[in-house]
Amino acid sequence: MDASTTEIEIAILPDVDAVALATANIVAASSLAAGDEFSIALAGGETPRRLYEMLATEPFLSGIAWDTWNVWWGDERCVPPTDEMNNYALAAESLLSKVPIPAERVHRIRGEVGSQAAAVAYENELRDHFGGGNVPEFDLILLGVGDDGHTASLFPGTQALQETRQFVVPSVAPWPPYDRLTLSLPVINAARRVVFIVVGREKAHALRMVIASDREDAQQPPAALVRPANGVVQFVVDEAAAVLLTGAPA
Repeated sequence: MDASTTEIEIAILPDVDAVALATANIVAASSLAAGDEFSIALAGGETPRRLYEMLATEPFLSGIAWDTWNVWWGDERCVPPTDEMNNYALAAESLLSKVPIPAERVHRIRGEVGSQAAAVAYENELRDHFGGGNVPEFDLILLGVGDDGHTASLFPGTQALQETRQFVVPSVAPWPPYDRLTLSLPVINAARRVVFIVVGREKAHALRMVIASDREDAQQPPAALVRPANGVVQFVVDEAAAVLLTGAPA
């Protein structure tokens, strides 16, 4: 399978809670399938909050082998971990503080030290964990889709989209906080499974743009570039976000 033929799976659910439950089941199944070591990169922003909250409740709380998890992030804002805009802070509040994942298995991006220094530090941590020069192969990467089609902190027209060698790169957002860090496309596209979580009518245009994107179009949105060569891409979306997709509920 190559990136041009990556199969895309789309699940359309009634509402945010249904999306969170379906995604929680995917996370739990991926964790179980991974066995003794499960590597997951969490999504930032507000969209995954309900998912994280659900994972911290039954039946997931007692049904998941949390001690097998290694938790990473797909991107981060260059703000302190106490800042409400910090992606780690959201996950810590809604999930990590409520489940028994060993502290040494939580790999936070230290964006507060600055984008360049943080990128080098996280790059080194990934290389140490996954093994030297090998591109990290995450069991699961969770992502969202922005109104402009961006994902993680890969924004349209930015240099970060062109990175082919580094695993972690600085990026610049079109709105504050401007300084970001993100996993590069080669890392995302090496994952065994990528799940996009998309909810809300305001995401409908972006979702259609990503799903219908022409693979030959040089201007395709960043989220459309996520096509793991040996993995699965799933979109778990609510009816509001899917309203512009052909055959979706009106």
